[in-house]
Amino acid sequence: DGSREQQRSTMPKKSKKKQDSSDSGSDDEVGDAADALANAKIDGFPLDVVYCGNCSCPPEFCAWMGAKTGVVAPECQAWLLANQPEMAAKFGYAAGEGGDAPAAAA
Repeated sequence: DGSREQQRSTMPKKSKKKQDSSDSGSDDEVGDAADALANAKIDGFPLDVVYCGNCSCPPEFCAWMGAKTGVVAPECQAWLLANQPEMAAKFGYAAGEGGDAPAAAA
């Protein structure tokens, strides 16, 4: 096809110049950059995810792992109350509550 030949002839040629190792920075500069990236704080990251000690899911999903879908298992509820009381309060769990708690609203 003539148009392809024309495109090929007008496309710039790739340079076969080898990258000079001095362009990539010294070992110290590379190490400093790696340290800066490792210690970087990005808004909202890294995420701090809590996993239930009973079913291994985030507490928002405990209701979907039990024997009765949509109902939080009493073991999951007890674990959350003992280990993450603030989150348990957010979901409306209270100490001494039965196991038939409805699914937590996410």
